Amino acid sequence: MSRLLTLAEAADRTSTTVRWWRSAIFEKRVPVVRVGRLVRISEADLERFIERNREPARTEEVTRIGRVS
Repeated sequence: MSRLLTLAEAADRTSTTVRWWRSAIFEKRVPVVRVGRLVRISEADLERFIERNREPARTEEVTRIGRVS
């Protein structure tokens, strides 16, 4: 089983806030483990969440629109 992270640790690893993570959990965007009143995110679930939300870099050349000087 992967390590369980606190919301503060997840926020630190993703350069976000604990508040953002609380919102994501409320909206059921990330799975959590509840131990009594404690809420934890597994490292594996955090990695999957990051991969699911990764946007590919643009590789094609962007055409400029406008006058040529």
